[in-house]
Amino acid sequence: MKYMNAVTVLPEELVKEIQKYIKGGILYIPFPEETHKKWGQNSGSRKYLHKKNHLLQKVK
Repeated sequence: MKYMNAVTVLPEELVKEIQKYIKGGILYIPFPEETHKKWGQNSGSRKYLHKKNHLLQKVK
């Protein structure tokens, strides 16, 4: 994650509006919800656990 100074990327009016709610802190702006990926989708953890659980069910 890369930090950027709001003054360099946002219009002055928007920075002033945001400063009404938070002054001098760090504000995280998430990706739009439609671009979110499910947990483990990038790393392969989700696929690994699904396969492991499937194999464990066969053993029982």
